Amino acid sequence: EDVVAIIRANELTQNLPIAIMSGMPESEVELGSADEFIRKPFSGEEIEERLQEMISVNYDADGKLIK
Repeated sequence: EDVVAIIRANELTQNLPIAIMSGMPESEVELGSADEFIRKPFSGEEIEERLQEMISVNYDADGKLIK
């Protein structure tokens, strides 16, 4: 079963941001309902920036989850 689908099906984890990281082209990766695709090779800076963007979309300034 798709890991992303399992995470999305659980009420406690369904709103967590999910990033898929792979060396394969995006067209060959099963993304499901993942929020972000990051292709290898990538820098630590790039990962940090993209994950920060994901978090800021899902949480308000007080750190509360936005549904």
